[in-house]
Amino acid sequence: MQNQKLSVLLIFLIFSNVIFSDNLFSRLYLSATNQKLTSLENVSFFIECESEKWPPPIFPTHGKSFLCSSDETGICFPEICYGCPANSIVKISAKYYSEDQNQMIEKWTGYTYAGPLNGECLYFRSPPSNELQSFTFTTYNLKIKVIDETNKSLDNVTAIINSPPYLYKKCKTNMDGECYVKNLPTGTYGIHVILNESENETITVIDNDKTIELTLVRNIESLQNITIEWNNTKIPVIENHTIQNISIPQPVENNSMNWFMYIMNKTDELIGKEKKKTPKLKLVFVPINWNSTDSISFNNSVEEQTNVFFDRYPIGSCREKVKIIKIGQNCPIVNWTCGRDHCSVDGVTTDMDAIRKCALNALGTDSIEDNMYIIGLTHDDVCSGISGQSCRQKVMWSQTDDLLVTSHELGHEFYLTEEYNSLRNGPPNKLTANYGCDPTNATCCFDTCVSDPPNVCCYGNLNSEGGRCIMSYSGADEPRYFDPGDMVFFNTGNLDTYPRLSQIRC
Repeated sequence: MQNQKLSVLLIFLIFSNVIFSDNLFSRLYLSATNQKLTSLENVSFFIECESEKWPPPIFPTHGKSFLCSSDETGICFPEICYGCPANSIVKISAKYYSEDQNQMIEKWTGYTYAGPLNGECLYFRSPPSNELQSFTFTTYNLKIKVIDETNKSLDNVTAIINSPPYLYKKCKTNMDGECYVKNLPTGTYGIHVILNESENETITVIDNDKTIELTLVRNIESLQNITIEWNNTKIPVIENHTIQNISIPQPVENNSMNWFMYIMNKTDELIGKEKKKTPKLKLVFVPINWNSTDSISFNNSVEEQTNVFFDRYPIGSCREKVKIIKIGQNCPIVNWTCGRDHCSVDGVTTDMDAIRKCALNALGTDSIEDNMYIIGLTHDDVCSGISGQSCRQKVMWSQTDDLLVTSHELGHEFYLTEEYNSLRNGPPNKLTANYGCDPTNATCCFDTCVSDPPNVCCYGNLNSEGGRCIMSYSGADEPRYFDPGDMVFFNTGNLDTYPRLSQIRC
């Protein structure tokens, strides 16, 4: 994945009189609350100029453009200037998970632009009055209560609240068996609670503040340790993914037959759960040139990368089917074989070979499983201008400064091609005018493309949120998601032709 900045300096210098003479720019004040005037975090804001003359074809931002996301105060300020023609109509959109709201500015005023060197807003006339009201979303709070079969409150239970494809949250119960999720928009949610091998789930509609109570039936931890006398009836029990026969003596209590029937029924349930527990996908993360004493930052980096993966891929709505493995041993790599030959070089140990070896040695195996993918994470700029690579052999590496890189490289493992270079692009995710990037037009491919080594010469397809596809270059327009064609392919692509797709479907 190329980590190259798009240079538009020459474009700005040549066309500044044309583009900016009548177009005013502003840093907007944007805020969001719920109906109780509580600040809302993670609201995304967008700008769209309602003018056929804007943006000019040569300008790198097209149509709906991402501005910023609100922090815990409910406020955000765009980091750069965004502009529309003077006195034009401008639409400002706010998105909170699945909910969208719009406000219109009837006559756009603002600042002139300082130019391409510093990206600052310059005072032009009087600063524009803040015409935007705070965006207000209707949200509700959810309390989850977890008890056992004796009505005892259970603490430290993980509760997963999920409404694909927009929302995924987790909380853990306290000593009272309760955990809370605040500011959920109206919708249908799956709630899944897990403690060790016990789990339960339900579906609920959130249209008011609500309390959901779920019961976890405790598993019989060790049937072998029940020491009572009766007969040696054989029943199956799960151990190490195999069914073995053990002896179950009779309980002392008077309800021994009921107890025995409970054990039988529970065993059947555990057999089903054992099959369900087999992960569809294993992601193995390897620290590369990492400080061996800094396991906390490595764990945090893995969590950041996987959170983005789950938010972008279909399997994110059933992430319990993905096993995340973090290798605890640093993998030192000094000589990197960056470039297209990094996957296989005769007589040379490549960086991919080293990452594979580090992971397999730590796992105590000599081969990569069918559903396993190995990702090396590094803080360093090891291949100048490149932030990650994959060779479609289930091994890749990513720099941690871009949270999208792992999802991009895994996209190659699941058959997608590059979208920042038309010569490296092809099925199943071809650049297309249907998604805002016709490779024959300068509004999509702004420079001459070179295949080897590939340069950044195309913007990439637009996604449904108005940003560029994850398979484009690092630094492309936010927000970054897969384009609609990619998602259709992930969910419906032919498994005979593309068998790995089954690993990212629920």
